[in-house]
Amino acid sequence: MARFRCYIPISAAALLWALVLVALATPSAGAPSITFDGSVTNQVIDGFGVNINHRSWNDNDLKPVIDALVDQAGMTLFRVIYDKTDWQATNDNSDPSLMDWNYYSQVYSSAEFQKMWALMGYLNQKGISNGLMLNFQGNGPAWLGSPALNTGMEPQWAQMIASLLIYAAKTNNLAFSLVGPDNEMDQTVQGVNMTATQYTNALHILSQDLDSNGMSGLRFVGPDMASGGTNYMPQMLGDPVVMSKVAHFGLHSYADEGGGSAGVASYIQSTAYSNRTVWMTEFNVWCPQCDAGVAGTNTWSYASGAVAYLCAHLANGVSGGLVWEAYDSQYNYYSPLEWSFWGLFAVDDTNAVNKTYTPRKIFYTLSQLSKWVRPGAQMIGVSGSTWPFSPLQAFYHPGLGQLTIVGINTGDSPAVLSGTNAFLPPLPKLDLYYTSPTANLAYGGGVPITNSQFNAVIPANCVFTLTSDISGSAPPTGSITNLIVGSSNVLWDFSLLTNELQNLDWAIQKVSKGQTNAVEVLFNAPFTQDGRGKLEGQGSNRVELIQDQSGSQTNIFAGDFTVRGSVASSRGVARLTFSSRVSGTTTLAGDLKERRVSAAVTETIKFDVNQNLVSGRLTRVESAAGKGSLSESLAISPGPILPELGNELGNGTWTLSLDFGVAKGNQLSGSATVVLNSGKVYPFSFTGTFTPHTGESRLNLKGVDAGLGCILQVTLQGSQITKIVGQVSGQSVNCLLKND
Repeated sequence: MARFRCYIPISAAALLWALVLVALATPSAGAPSITFDGSVTNQVIDGFGVNINHRSWNDNDLKPVIDALVDQAGMTLFRVIYDKTDWQATNDNSDPSLMDWNYYSQVYSSAEFQKMWALMGYLNQKGISNGLMLNFQGNGPAWLGSPALNTGMEPQWAQMIASLLIYAAKTNNLAFSLVGPDNEMDQTVQGVNMTATQYTNALHILSQDLDSNGMSGLRFVGPDMASGGTNYMPQMLGDPVVMSKVAHFGLHSYADEGGGSAGVASYIQSTAYSNRTVWMTEFNVWCPQCDAGVAGTNTWSYASGAVAYLCAHLANGVSGGLVWEAYDSQYNYYSPLEWSFWGLFAVDDTNAVNKTYTPRKIFYTLSQLSKWVRPGAQMIGVSGSTWPFSPLQAFYHPGLGQLTIVGINTGDSPAVLSGTNAFLPPLPKLDLYYTSPTANLAYGGGVPITNSQFNAVIPANCVFTLTSDISGSAPPTGSITNLIVGSSNVLWDFSLLTNELQNLDWAIQKVSKGQTNAVEVLFNAPFTQDGRGKLEGQGSNRVELIQDQSGSQTNIFAGDFTVRGSVASSRGVARLTFSSRVSGTTTLAGDLKERRVSAAVTETIKFDVNQNLVSGRLTRVESAAGKGSLSESLAISPGPILPELGNELGNGTWTLSLDFGVAKGNQLSGSATVVLNSGKVYPFSFTGTFTPHTGESRLNLKGVDAGLGCILQVTLQGSQITKIVGQVSGQSVNCLLKND
């Protein structure tokens, strides 16, 4: 009897729970069904992300946080913040149209800016470029006017902002596409205060500064007012130059029920610029102590509330949402280095030299949206009685064939979501993921779809996602190859430059009794270009001297040569630095003894395939023992990249090939090659992961042998390569591939 009493209650409890689940999953006749209607279409989602502070960057401390934001949460939008907006302590000069780069180079090479460049560089490595937005907060320097910009100082403000953007892109080769130039102009300490007319005028001047400095592709996000709404937008909409640069209208809100965004998207739709979208560039549940140096809240109501707030903005037509903020960090706009504790990731010890961070519950709740509602998904109609699911929203991604439903079960008990898919392609099932007070991004199993209908048991008190499996649940296999063509992702083989750069053709001048005789040195200096982008060569080669201008007197001898150099590129602009030297001993015309002869050249050359221009500077040095020497520095005037030069470089196209080994579960490995048009091969090995329920594979490629120094991150959707980011032979790659 004892044994009987021990086991029956447990079995009965298990049976009872099974009956409950069956009852929940089998709604009674007439139970309300929720319709997810693909014929009712709203805004297309641009993405989700975070505000992220540069100041906490310290070697590798934040890399795990960024890895989690990108890889685990699937975030694609990063608003990188620098504060305060006072880095130009004094005016560089009195001319706002002339930038003193000696001055700015000192400013932007400071330790504080090195943190910002490093943060942006790591985001680029993670594939974040089109979604990387710079933003500047806090008051400006006193000479510009603080807190309000002095009238007439708009050109100087624009120059200060433009100088930072130009330096980031052209000196540091960082890839970004957006800038929010000012922040919360309606708050005393949060930005450089300007009136609506001032702000529009300042953006107009900034647009012109960017255009004149080769930055015409950069786009604006603004006005980012603390009060939300349409303030300042009429003035912006009235300036065609400004609107040619505006990509998204930025809003801020820390209010529930869509406060701050209501009516804004519909207002923009009624204008001549209806294709511009609205982003919530700052949102969260208000946390008054978080700005006061008190540790942030980690309650369930706060974490689930953030999702409810974001969904309310999406219901108002917002296309992108960036939460405040990525991790606990320090700011200067209130008090120097005051801690802010709003982070999705909590700092474990503010006094530690090397800091560690722990995710708060809000990281997981927001990931329920950002991870599965991918950029390009369109919000669709939801109708029927949705209680106890509030909010409940649905998105369909036509490119991926993916249906995603996101909601909150506000009840204290499990509840059945009875759904009907209308005007959507047939789907076999949905997969359930949820975050609750006790679970994080937990997998709740598959939900079969029969005749477009399904019943999903949603756990109590959770944020949940139902999403369709777009992968076929099979990792990629075999070989996959993509030819890469595009001006912004060219890879040059500079070791092919046998005529244009490898030959030195310099004059050694002899001055004797008022007569000048020219001696030209011609030699070929072959070199290699390795995976790091280093150019190297040395040896002995044929050297020809032409000892008069007519070319009738020549002498050939063996000369020792060395070559050193490097190449770097970003977005189709390659910069080559190159030094070559030859020396040898020979007899010059009219001499009875051998003399040592040498020639050297140093070149800095920029190849810009976007504008089809080549430019740069070279320095020549020639000498003959006992005859003197000559040096000169010449500018290479900008001119077109001649077809024969482009062809000799290999035209910039290249091929990526992946060869997959046998997958171990969802762990991938294999080998890869990048083959330049010239035939140059850079080999790689790779490891990676496959996510069955999204069909996405992420690979980390590392160069081996001749490819040492090459690093690539490759993303695949199914068997299609969709993104390639990294460096090959010193040249940056950032490809987004569209596959039909």
